[in-house]
Amino acid sequence: MKFFFSFFDRKDAPRRKRKTGRQTRFYQFLESSPAIAFLIFIIVTGAFIALSTIGVSPLGVSIFPNQPSPVTVQSTIDFTYESPLETEREKERRVQRIIPTFRPSLEHYEAFADHLRTLFRDLNELDESWEDLSEDEQDQRLDALMRNQAESFSYTLTRRNLRMLIQQMDLEERNLARDQSLRILRQLHQQGIYLSEDFRTGDQTEDQEFIIFQREVLSSDQPAQHLTPRTATRSLNERLEGDFSRPLARVLTDICRPAIVPNLVFDEDRTELLRQRERDRTRPVQVSIRSGETLVESGQPVTPEQHERLQVYRDLLIEQQDSFLFFNEQVVHRSLLILGLLLSAVVYIRIEDRETLKSNSRLFLLGLLAIFNLALIWLLVYLGTLPGIRENPTFLHLLPYLAPTALAPIMVAILVGQRPAIYMALLVSFLASLIFGLRMETFVTAFLSSLVGIYFCQQIRYRSRLVRAAFLSGTVVATAALVFGIIEFDWKEWQESLLVPAQIGSALVVGFLTGIILVGILPLFESLFRRTTDISLLELSDTNHPLLKKLQIVAPGSYHHSLMVANLSENAAQSIGANGLLCRVCALFHDIGKTIKPEYFIENQQNGINPHLDRNPSFSALIIKSHVKEGVDMALDYRLPKVIVDVIKQHHGTSLIQYFYHLAKTRGTPEEEAETGKQVSEATYRYDGPKPQFRESAIILLADSIEAASRSLKKVNPQAIDELIEKIAQDRINDDQFDECPLTFAEIAEIQKSFSRTLLNMFHSRIEYPDDKKKDDKKKDDAPKESKNA
Repeated sequence: MKFFFSFFDRKDAPRRKRKTGRQTRFYQFLESSPAIAFLIFIIVTGAFIALSTIGVSPLGVSIFPNQPSPVTVQSTIDFTYESPLETEREKERRVQRIIPTFRPSLEHYEAFADHLRTLFRDLNELDESWEDLSEDEQDQRLDALMRNQAESFSYTLTRRNLRMLIQQMDLEERNLARDQSLRILRQLHQQGIYLSEDFRTGDQTEDQEFIIFQREVLSSDQPAQHLTPRTATRSLNERLEGDFSRPLARVLTDICRPAIVPNLVFDEDRTELLRQRERDRTRPVQVSIRSGETLVESGQPVTPEQHERLQVYRDLLIEQQDSFLFFNEQVVHRSLLILGLLLSAVVYIRIEDRETLKSNSRLFLLGLLAIFNLALIWLLVYLGTLPGIRENPTFLHLLPYLAPTALAPIMVAILVGQRPAIYMALLVSFLASLIFGLRMETFVTAFLSSLVGIYFCQQIRYRSRLVRAAFLSGTVVATAALVFGIIEFDWKEWQESLLVPAQIGSALVVGFLTGIILVGILPLFESLFRRTTDISLLELSDTNHPLLKKLQIVAPGSYHHSLMVANLSENAAQSIGANGLLCRVCALFHDIGKTIKPEYFIENQQNGINPHLDRNPSFSALIIKSHVKEGVDMALDYRLPKVIVDVIKQHHGTSLIQYFYHLAKTRGTPEEEAETGKQVSEATYRYDGPKPQFRESAIILLADSIEAASRSLKKVNPQAIDELIEKIAQDRINDDQFDECPLTFAEIAEIQKSFSRTLLNMFHSRIEYPDDKKKDDKKKDDAPKESKNA
């Protein structure tokens, strides 16, 4: 493995041009120019105004159905329009007056006809031997016949009726009676039989309840006489009496009585055809509005009819000649409002987050995220204005709960910080409420959900936690939907009662999808704007990174030193509220430049070989300083985040390489005397810097020096460690190494305490385990003395 890395460090290999990591003048101009900052402000302001006013209603606000109207709207013109909503209601009213259509079913008649033919066939067969049978045998045959008929059709026959059919009628008369009975039954079934209690509704009479459509008899829709089982039985008996004697007609009626059952079946196709014909005949309903008439009252829920009138009124205003001026007035009002909001944002940033004003890329990042978030919200509102959707009150009612208002605040919390994220939440929530018609409940709900998302993004290190934070923000919106639903909706109306669960479900789904979107776009924004999050830092803390693997193998002493510095700096950073993970990761990479010439650093020297003994102090100092530049070069090659490159540059600041500086002063070589006039220049023995620019870099500077110096302690105890830490910290303060970073004396004191605790834990003592061999040797040495004394 060493051979693999040494292949890239060959002395005869052509040396590439060193990367300094310095920003070009053009980049510095883009990053810090006030003109670019002003241009960003103009672009963001224009985008906000466009997103908040494109498609703005001439009414001045957006008004949604079933939601309280923020203003009272009165018509300024007379107009008449065709109302699709009223026309549809008129169609439904006329359809309700359509009488249901039924058709007679002959299935029961056909089954009974087969049964009746079988019955008369059996009677004809029995008649052939009737005279030869005794009375008992006749009764037995009749009983058997009745049992057989009862099995095939559920009704009761009597011996008397059957005897009359055999004794009083011959074969031809029976066949005639059979055919005549079936003919009458068929006509009755075709006419239709019904139970009045099955169809009667309200105060309707029998003649108004329904229409019997007889497909097989009538050629047109003609109402037929309604028959009940009683009237059908009476009609059967009367018609049979016209052909037979009254006793025989009564017998035949009793036999055919089971066939008289309700046989009307609802004719759905025919009824729907009549209803559709009535719909087509309905003319559009005209609605007239007079000038000065109130279209909607402030604070009152907007009904679907009112919303329809408002849409028509809005379209008419746009078509009017003066609507453009009216529209411009609304645009001016919103533009001034947005301009004032953004100016207040600039003041807030100037007071609370001065670093943002110094970085144009950071300003552009904030503006881009806000524009992206508002563009998604505007897209939802635009979908609600499309034909076919704006007539759907359910979708319009869900719009405020489909808006991902927490997206930009959560992203800012991760990429920039908590304080800018809170103001971003305020900004996006207000603009979202402006887009939705200045609705206070929308503003409050969006702001609270964003705050919850920001809270759960503190020190987030796993992408799954990002989804959780966004989902929890969605639960806040869902809770608000439930509360508003309980207060506003009429739960007796099933449509409104189903709307609340739909709003809750929409809020939860949008929260989850917001988390998925954040996970997807976060790496893109990290790369474009050179932002380093705790998530990417945690990925870089993996010791299997190629640079760390190389450090382990080529410079194991430096690698162990880096691990100790990482522990020291992480604990110290957490003690003062700085980013401990950032300190740990930067500390792991801060000495990667030592892999170029590891033998020149004492922690990597083995077998007592020190190449500095044969070198000039100034040359040795140059090699020692070069590990910073080599580390920057390697970090840029591996595209490590800018913050790690900055720590590599700053982790020694401009401090003095004291050992070689004092050695040079002691030696006083002729070369140095000629160059400096018998004086050794400190600049030759100082690191190139810069000094630490932020707290985490200053902590690593202290931890690096203290960890290295602690290895020279001859006696490790709390007092010695505290004195060492105090001396090094005071030296760095006196050397002005902390002048350019926001580190206070109170924080330095807390850092020293943390270093002391961590070093004491690192240098903890252990008990000495007994050695049996030493005990035996000691016993042998003490034995002669004991015998001599004896």
